[in-house]
Amino acid sequence: MEQSWQDSVWINTYKDTYTYDSNNNVIESSYQPWEGAIWTTKYKNIYTYDSNNNLIERKWQSWEGAVLVYMSLHTYVYDENNYLIEHIRQKWDNPI
Repeated sequence: MEQSWQDSVWINTYKDTYTYDSNNNVIESSYQPWEGAIWTTKYKNIYTYDSNNNLIERKWQSWEGAVLVYMSLHTYVYDENNYLIEHIRQKWDNPI
């Protein structure tokens, strides 16, 4: 969470929240700015892992009005030793 010091009081700015699976991998993260008196979710990431707990996919979503749309897809490729060898980033021109 980030806060800023204003007029002798801490004011909320934003927070990031995380959800984990049973292997302690982050499976979801959200960016939530403070708007007025509530946290609102602006961005969301969904993470997918292979059987070796390597991150293989990240989908980034954004709220567009009342609709959560896909903005980008990140794909990660590993060699037989589980070393990351490729990162592919794809963006939607017209988010879906």
